[in-house]
Amino acid sequence: MNIDELIIKLSIGDKQEIKEAICYIEKLPKISKERVPSEYKELLFWAFRNYSCVKSSVHKVAILKGLKSPFMYLGARYYEECSEFLLQTIQSSDGNIREQTYHAVNWFLTDITPNELSRRKKDYERQKGWLVDFVIRLNQVAKEHKVEAKGLLYLNEMRPCPYKSIQKILRRILTSEWYLEIIHLAGYVEHPHTLRFLKMKDMIFGKLLRFNSNFTKRNSPWR
Repeated sequence: MNIDELIIKLSIGDKQEIKEAICYIEKLPKISKERVPSEYKELLFWAFRNYSCVKSSVHKVAILKGLKSPFMYLGARYYEECSEFLLQTIQSSDGNIREQTYHAVNWFLTDITPNELSRRKKDYERQKGWLVDFVIRLNQVAKEHKVEAKGLLYLNEMRPCPYKSIQKILRRILTSEWYLEIIHLAGYVEHPHTLRFLKMKDMIFGKLLRFNSNFTKRNSPWR
């Protein structure tokens, strides 16, 4: 199946064609992290250019599902383009599309999370900056979609599962040391109550920027 066929099936195909295209993408052979199928990049950049022109919500969801491996293997390589695409999609969509976008965010996060075992310190520091930048921007976008219903917090009336899964991923990533690093890079300094605050794991992402009395704002490069 060539790239044009994949795009046609994802963007205008029927249910069976969509399923075939997604399965085909997932089965493409990956030699290593650095050597991935050329289709990944072609799909990504086609989506960046044309996703907003797709009218059907079914096909928009299909495209996002088809981008799972591209986000997981090329997210860091094309950080600027991927992060902008995901944040814009969250802002401009609702329902199933936004829910699927939060799943796509999970895939993207797996690739931009710094690896402490990396042999190249420069890569580690660069990805650290990306993670901070994206988490803060994502948190700001997500805040716009929170609504209260029956005592539970939902994202614009959708099931909270995707948002919860992002929380879980970040909870694994963000140790206390990491959390403090993000606070510093985001332009905040600790308050004496910081350590008590860090123990409240459910606040790791959902209330990441609700520092209030816990942190003091200084000039932030991430505003």
